[in-house]
Amino acid sequence: MRVVLNLTEPYAHKGYRLFVDNWYTSVTLFLELERRDILACGRKFLPKEIVYQQNEQVKRLKRGDSLFRQSGNLVCCIWKDKKPVHLLSTIPEGLEIGQVEGRLRSEGRQRLLNSQN
Repeated sequence: MRVVLNLTEPYAHKGYRLFVDNWYTSVTLFLELERRDILACGRKFLPKEIVYQQNEQVKRLKRGDSLFRQSGNLVCCIWKDKKPVHLLSTIPEGLEIGQVEGRLRSEGRQRLLNSQN
């Protein structure tokens, strides 16, 4: 966390956005960056206090389904592909729910996935 904060110091309070991989995605870091007016977004396997995998809502997710949690400006999204994909963000834009189209392989054949979540 300290490394990211040191590297982003020259960009504080200028409205920048930071996109990071799972190694640098954490609730503590994102909240500190937001305090410095740097919004952040990253994908990660998040702590179980945020997305507890044994939670019934998480367990019931089918491929293409999603689940959201929000605390202030911090948003956590779980989207189910083959495995759950977690996204953590303090960037407010693009949070509306829309339609996703993709292809799934089912029993050796492809079928169209049309998911409205």
